[in-house]
Amino acid sequence: MLLCLYNPTSGDGTAKKLLDEHVLPLLQSNGKSVDKVISTEHPGHAGEILVDFVNQHEAEIVVILASGDGTLNECITGLSSAESTGRSRPPKVSFVLVPSGTANALYSTLFPPPQEGPADTAYRLLSIQSFLANGKTIPLTLAITTLSSPPSARKRPQAKISSVVVSTSLHASILKDSETLRKEMPGLERFKVAAQQNSTKWYKSWVKLIPAPGAEVVQIYDPSSKSFIDHPDSHSNDPIVDLDGPFAYFLSTVNVDRLEPAFMISPLASRIPATEATCDLVIVRPFCSPTVSDDTLETREAFVPVLWKVLGDAYHQGAHVDLRYNENGEATTEGDGPLVVEYIRCGGWEWIPVDDDEDAHWLCTDGAISKIETEGRAVCSAAVPDAGVGFMNSSEIYVIATAKTDDSADLVALGTDHSVQVLQVAENSIKSIASFHIGSRITALAFSPRTVSPSASDDWFIELTAASANFGLHLLTKQPTNNETVFAFGGGLSGHHGRVNDMTFCGGKGVDSTRYVATVSDDKMLMVWDLYPTQDVSSSRASPESTGMSSPPPRAQPTAYVMAFPHPLTSVCSHPSSSKEFLVSDTTGSVFVTDWRSDPDDEADYDSWRLVELIEPYALAATSMGISVPGGWASWRADNADIVGAVYNSRYSLWNISQLQGGKPTTGNSFPQGLGGHRFRWSSTYPEYFAISTQSPAKGALINIHNTAYTQPTTLTLAPRPHFVRDFDWLASRTPRIAAAVGRTLVIVPVAVDA
Repeated sequence: MLLCLYNPTSGDGTAKKLLDEHVLPLLQSNGKSVDKVISTEHPGHAGEILVDFVNQHEAEIVVILASGDGTLNECITGLSSAESTGRSRPPKVSFVLVPSGTANALYSTLFPPPQEGPADTAYRLLSIQSFLANGKTIPLTLAITTLSSPPSARKRPQAKISSVVVSTSLHASILKDSETLRKEMPGLERFKVAAQQNSTKWYKSWVKLIPAPGAEVVQIYDPSSKSFIDHPDSHSNDPIVDLDGPFAYFLSTVNVDRLEPAFMISPLASRIPATEATCDLVIVRPFCSPTVSDDTLETREAFVPVLWKVLGDAYHQGAHVDLRYNENGEATTEGDGPLVVEYIRCGGWEWIPVDDDEDAHWLCTDGAISKIETEGRAVCSAAVPDAGVGFMNSSEIYVIATAKTDDSADLVALGTDHSVQVLQVAENSIKSIASFHIGSRITALAFSPRTVSPSASDDWFIELTAASANFGLHLLTKQPTNNETVFAFGGGLSGHHGRVNDMTFCGGKGVDSTRYVATVSDDKMLMVWDLYPTQDVSSSRASPESTGMSSPPPRAQPTAYVMAFPHPLTSVCSHPSSSKEFLVSDTTGSVFVTDWRSDPDDEADYDSWRLVELIEPYALAATSMGISVPGGWASWRADNADIVGAVYNSRYSLWNISQLQGGKPTTGNSFPQGLGGHRFRWSSTYPEYFAISTQSPAKGALINIHNTAYTQPTTLTLAPRPHFVRDFDWLASRTPRIAAAVGRTLVIVPVAVDA
């Protein structure tokens, strides 16, 4: 399918003329039939047009786009935020650019303009000519920027998608002020005027630099070797780099080496191409100069020539990246003084502006200006979209949980850097139905059996628990007539003092299954929490007439029953047949069946809650020899509480508790030695099947599907290296499917089984 889309107001307004007189006749003469020609009519319209077109067609779509970079951003933003409908795999979308905007950064990078003389019509048709010649397509890297409010605000983060530039400091201020000059100065001159207006501003912020997955450390350009080297403050055991302000310039690009045809601000994007999704950062910090020791108006005015030297040299084939300070604080290409420009290559970054510096709160994403809230932050990271994704989230997905009851079988919860999102997964579509802002990275999730999906009832109800990186626990609820509510508990001295690795609601079919939730942690504790210590659970759900609120009404804090173990704990599992037992695994490969309701007060019965301890032989040998391998994970088979499965390193073990015969399990290898298994989960609807994932990126994002009747697994490859599966779970649907987290992507994978 061929869609021709143009923006009549881009640049000097010649997009339609160029299409009518050159592009469309050229396509027609080469046998290319255009299915639709559409003009944009308002901001955001390009994305709306493209999403509608995608939803109406199954075949691959090629978009002839006559516009600037801003309209391309509208298209990408529309595709990224659109709700998936009608198919499990959307069609591939490719863009053929016809440069008609002001700067045309992406086009100028792909097709560098002639150095002498203005670009003519022939130059503007190079992408069309490449398309007609079946030239190769280049996958776009997306910069996904999340704007977060302070945790106390309880607001959903905003996500901004960019394909060219994300910036703060001078560049964002220039873009903001240039908009007021657009009518009187439609060309590039308005940017130079805005630059003069902001030349003496410095921007106070804290910055964190995060390495790309394949690089492991942050990289910085070294002018002496003309290559990227490891940043001196980034190490494999502590890779994140902290930068202090103030900043004069802070700009991040993807896909491009320039922002105008001659303004090569990030030239190394093309000279030294990255091998994975990365951001190229150009940073100027005045205090790197040997002559700057304080922040005064005089100092700022004296620094302006350095800033103009940087921006001026960007117009000379990106020569600014080689600038160094001499002893007088002048920018020069001679000597070995401090770097004027810190040219960084990384996987992402975090910008935390100082509250009282209003100018530091402005953010530019492909020309669109946003403001970071007071006490807020912006987090940007690079990603390559996958045409087969089920759902792309705005930030990294760390934890996945699926609901297991018949009334909630289509629900999936995602735990991210700062929030929990609940999705409804239909056969061919995914819909977001709730989002809970926590303000800290999520480490564990569990759905309550009380949860009812919108597909099962108009009076639906969402309830789940979450653990965060600050060791806090949260009860999350949502009804159709109420806002999301977050009830925090388990903090301080009464809760865990280490990372919470897993959680589960109590088993059984009675009221207890919704009242008690178990958590396990690196602090070697299993805690069973009574969520309603002074309340009747059957009447605790809010009435439909209740008013929406950001937090629930006052309620009693949950109380905990605590059991200590000898080693850090990795997983906890309940079984639908019993409310008394939990299955717990630790980092040494031991698996415990525990009766948490037993009374350990009598000294003789101190370990009475440990009914059975199962030990994988390889794990026992490794522990006794002092060999450190990845910790284990255990799970109960849904239809039989006597069957326990676990993974430890690359091996899995299956025990039948009713026939232990000395405790030796049935064992097998799931992954080659060295990859290491991470999660072990039984299917709840096809109980003879279990799946194991690995967090090693060596072979890409892999999940092995095992059938207890066969020796060899079936391998699902969800993404190539260096991607890996952070977490996964089985959907409780009649058609067996797995929900897996790969980076920012939720991948829904059907699993072929012999029914």
